[in-house]
Amino acid sequence: MSKYYTPELEEFHIGFRFQHRDPLGELDWYTLTLLSLQDTLSYGVKDRFVEDFIRYNPTNIRVKHLDKSDIEGLGWKFDSKQSNELLFYKGHKSLTIFDKTYVTIFNEDDSICFDGQIKNYNELLKLQNMLGI
Repeated sequence: MSKYYTPELEEFHIGFRFQHRDPLGELDWYTLTLLSLQDTLSYGVKDRFVEDFIRYNPTNIRVKHLDKSDIEGLGWKFDSKQSNELLFYKGHKSLTIFDKTYVTIFNEDDSICFDGQIKNYNELLKLQNMLGI
């Protein structure tokens, strides 16, 4: 599995993190975060910028699949690696990621809080907010 993928237009939202480079591919990749609706409108993002890049230049816009640094960046502490699984903890919860996208979050009593696919930083952040983590 590649470290990056081309996002669908529907994935973009305020706070969405993605990487972009100029259409000629002459500059390095840089990370952008959509900060507000005004920012998206002023750059044409969501209306034209992102849609055009996805449609006409899909190799110049990408999102990184969820990885160890993303999880740590959201406040989880790395605990250990066991075969294909990475284990993390945050407060009284633990998180296991398997095969780069399959995430299980456990409560303190080992009951499952969440079990499913998380593609990227943006989705894990949204899930954390929904679960109050």
